[in-house]
Amino acid sequence: MKRFLLYIIVLLLASCSVFNEKSEMALTEDKILTDSVALERNLVLAIYTKLGGSRSGEGLQGTDRGIYDLNTFTTNEAIIPTRGGDWYDSGIWQQLFTHTWDAGHEAVENAWNYLYEQIANTNRSIDLLEKYKNTISTPTYNRHLAELKCLRALFYYYLLDLFGNVPIVRSSTVDFADIAQSSRADVFQFVVSELETNVQYLALQRSNHPGNYYGRITQPVVWFILAKLWLNAPIYTGTTDYRKVIDNTSKLTDFGYRLEKDYSACFSVHNEFSTENIFTIPMNSSLYSNLFTIQFRSLHYQHAAALGYSGENGPCATLETNEVFGYKTKSLDNRYALNFFYDTVYVESSQLLLSNGKPLVYYPLEVDLDLTGSDYMITAGARMNKYAYDPTALSDGKLRENDIVLFRYADALLMQAEAKVRMGLSGQDELDEITNRAGMPSCQATLENIYRERWRELMWEGWHRQDMIRFNLYQQPYACHQETDFEADQHTNIFPIPAPVITSTKLTQNKGY
Repeated sequence: MKRFLLYIIVLLLASCSVFNEKSEMALTEDKILTDSVALERNLVLAIYTKLGGSRSGEGLQGTDRGIYDLNTFTTNEAIIPTRGGDWYDSGIWQQLFTHTWDAGHEAVENAWNYLYEQIANTNRSIDLLEKYKNTISTPTYNRHLAELKCLRALFYYYLLDLFGNVPIVRSSTVDFADIAQSSRADVFQFVVSELETNVQYLALQRSNHPGNYYGRITQPVVWFILAKLWLNAPIYTGTTDYRKVIDNTSKLTDFGYRLEKDYSACFSVHNEFSTENIFTIPMNSSLYSNLFTIQFRSLHYQHAAALGYSGENGPCATLETNEVFGYKTKSLDNRYALNFFYDTVYVESSQLLLSNGKPLVYYPLEVDLDLTGSDYMITAGARMNKYAYDPTALSDGKLRENDIVLFRYADALLMQAEAKVRMGLSGQDELDEITNRAGMPSCQATLENIYRERWRELMWEGWHRQDMIRFNLYQQPYACHQETDFEADQHTNIFPIPAPVITSTKLTQNKGY
C-alpha cells in the first residue's frame, strides 16, 4: 500500500548545544525511546535539524530553489537576471519574476515536498510520543506534544500561505490516496487552533538565546506566528480581527523584546544574543549542516573570492527597490549600505580590482530581467550585504556562524502599526521606533508608508511577497517594471499544487493553473 508518509524520522542524539544533527546513532526504537532524555532529543529536537537545509529546496530559509525563492524572486524586491550564459537555467528564474511558473516548476515542487516531509516527520514523532507516553510524566508529555503540534502548525502556516487549499494530515499512517483537501479558511482555523491551544504548555523563554530552548518553538515564537496569521487573515479567510495582531505583538513587547540600537546587530556573526531576534535557524559549522546561500549566490565571483568565499554573481535588487531606498537621491536610506554592496567595491578599505586591472563596480540602475549583451551583464545590480562577513565560514561561505533570522521584533512593531492604522487608530509610535533606529526622518503612519517601510526594514528576509499580496500589489513585477499594460490576474497569489501530486491524488488544482 502506497503511504503518504514516505519519510522516516532521523533519530538523533543531541549534544550540549541542545541538538546536534551531526551526532547520529542508528539505534533501535525500543532502546532510544525508553529514556526520557533520549525521547526528547529524538522525537522533538530531531525535527528542528531540518528547519534549515543542507541542499537545494530544503529549509524554511537559507537554501535555494525552495520557499525563500518563491517568497523573494516573485516580487519586485529582488531579481535573478539572466547574465548571458549564466542564470537562465531553463527559464526558471524568469518564470518566477514574470509569474509564468506552472505546476512543474522546481521551486514549487521543492517547497511542497519539503513542508510535507517535515509534517510527516512531526506526525511520526507525535505518534511515537503517544506510544511511549507512560515512560514520562504527564507535564513532560504535554510539553513535548505541544511543541510538536506547534512545529507542525508552523509548517502548515507556510503551506497555507504558499498553496492555500491543502490537505491536513494528522497521522503518520494515512494512505496517500485517502487524503482530503481542506479549504484555505479551514487550514487557517486549524493552524490558529493548534497554536492557541498548545501555547500554554510551551516554555516562556527566548528562543534565539543559547540554552535549553535555543532555536526551538517557545511562547514568544507562537505569539509572532499568530500575529502574522491574523494580519493576513483577510487574504486567507476574508475576515478581519486586527485586535488579535495587536494583542499578540504587545505580548512580545511586554516580554522584553526590544530593537537593537544598531540594525546590523541582528545579522552579526554572533547574533545569538540579540534583543530583537525572536526565532532563528542556529548556525554553527561544527555542529550543523545548515547552509546560508543568499550572499553566496549574489556576489560577483572576484568579490566573493576577496572575502575568502565563492560567489555565483546572480541575485540583486530591482529598480523598484533602489527607488524605495532613495538610491542616487539626497534622501538615501541609511539601511541601503547595510543591505547592499553597490557602486565601487571595497574589501577591507581597499578598492577591489578585476583581473583586467579595472575596479569592480556594481551598477544598481542597470539591472534588467535579461542582461545578455548588455555592457553591464556581469556587474548590473546592487548585491546582498545584510549578514556580516564571517571570516571563519566554510563551504565557500555557506557554512557560517550568523544565525538565519526568521522572525524579529522590528517586524512585530510594523505589524502592530499596520493593524492599528487598519483599525482607524494611530500606529505612529511603532513606526517612529523603526525610522528613529534607522536614523531617518519620521513619516506619517499611513498604510502606504508602512508598506514602504516594511520593504526597507525587512529587505532580503522573505516577507515581501506576503506584503505585496496583502496590499493588492502582487501582479507580475516584470510588467510593472516595464511599465507595460496588463490585466491584473491574482491567481498567482498562491502557487499551484505540484503536478505529480495532482496526478496521484484526488486533490483539485488551484484556480488558474
